[in-house]
Amino acid sequence: MAQHNYTTSVNFGTFDTWANNISSDSNVSLETANNDFSPDRSSGPFELSDFQNQSIFFGVMHAATGGTVQVIGPYTGTSIGEGSQTIKNVLIDSNNVVLRATATYPYTFDGWYTAADGEGTQLSTNATLTITDGDHAVVVNFYAHFTTTHSSP
Repeated sequence: MAQHNYTTSVNFGTFDTWANNISSDSNVSLETANNDFSPDRSSGPFELSDFQNQSIFFGVMHAATGGTVQVIGPYTGTSIGEGSQTIKNVLIDSNNVVLRATATYPYTFDGWYTAADGEGTQLSTNATLTITDGDHAVVVNFYAHFTTTHSSP
């Protein structure tokens, strides 16, 4: 699930499911969890109640041969070619996540998908994908797919 929702109960044991910089239950702290957010949440003091009634987005964007991808909202990330990049954690109920794919000639952008190589579910044919609270809530990986009709690009 690409969104983790807390209501009135916040559990440290769930932080490793969404926090980019927490990999197990052994290094959990509020400070660590807040260090990879956009907008920036790196200055304390931190309270568990900061996460109550919040939807926290987490995910990874992927680019294949034929173009680049970049996070353009709520922060501007580095544009990457072939490969993947973890998207910063975002309080999605107050900030949209916006991804942009740019094709490189002779390729054209085909769409955003839930799996590599144009497989899985197509999320959009628009090169700019805006993710809002509830949109694609079960999608963790966002794949930009590019195609070409050239036999030898």
